Amino acid sequence: MERLRGELSEFVADVFASLPRRDQRRWGGCYLRGLMLDGRRKSVQPMAERLPDGNMQALQQFVNQSPWDPLPVRRRIAERLSRAIRRRTGSGSHGDWFTNCCRACMFPSGSRSAIGWTDLRRPSSIRPRR
Repeated sequence: MERLRGELSEFVADVFASLPRRDQRRWGGCYLRGLMLDGRRKSVQPMAERLPDGNMQALQQFVNQSPWDPLPVRRRIAERLSRAIRRRTGSGSHGDWFTNCCRACMFPSGSRSAIGWTDLRRPSSIRPRR
């Protein structure tokens, strides 16, 4: 992770730019690093224990209670991934497919303040965004 710290900082600044408060952007970066670390459990408490700057209460509040809209963050991640795939494949079709897949998997959350994911094991839960 040390090797990628600069790239990760740029990524975090970009994808969490829509969050209105600096502390929200900070805990968004911390949460992302926690997801990337080794460890079977990706819930807040084990992540906070593995992170040198982990604070379980602050991470819990960021994930569950902090008033921020996850859609701009998810949209930015999908845009970055789609662009990266287009660069790698050299064509728009794979990137378009991937963008649609990201929309189907990342945007269906009904909550505006919690991080929501679609259960990919249930095809009926995957609905393309129109």
